[in-house]
Amino acid sequence: ENKDFFMIVGEVVIQFSMIEIRLALILNDILKSNVGTEIFADRKFNSETKIKKYKKAVRDVQHPEKNEFVEMVRRFDNCRKKRNEFVHNIWVRNYRTKNELIGFNFERISTPPTFKKINSNAALTILKELNEVNEEVTLLLTTLIMNRPKK
Repeated sequence: ENKDFFMIVGEVVIQFSMIEIRLALILNDILKSNVGTEIFADRKFNSETKIKKYKKAVRDVQHPEKNEFVEMVRRFDNCRKKRNEFVHNIWVRNYRTKNELIGFNFERISTPPTFKKINSNAALTILKELNEVNEEVTLLLTTLIMNRPKK
């Protein structure tokens, strides 16, 4: 089961990255600029900061897909919070139960770690949510590309 869990966490990381770049490309299309990819590529920004910048970039924009984009960014932000529980924990097996892992999260060096017991079902739930968001983001990106004026 532990190998399954870690494979699922790997898929969560990959899906997350795919959504993140696709949101940047959608923002480019909405703004008719490279702002989305500039935000995405800036290594100074973590995902939370990128999300805030995506929202701010479209705040005063009139575009038929704006509301859908903002909703996708909101859902992506919810996924980000759940994803962080998986990717930023240190995982060890619970030797009493054998079928669950315990995650240690050190929020701050000066405080004791928080503990979270988890099994692969919880990881599958976030993966399912990311897959749904990724499908919607991909559909919107494809729609925007298909509706670009022909040159």
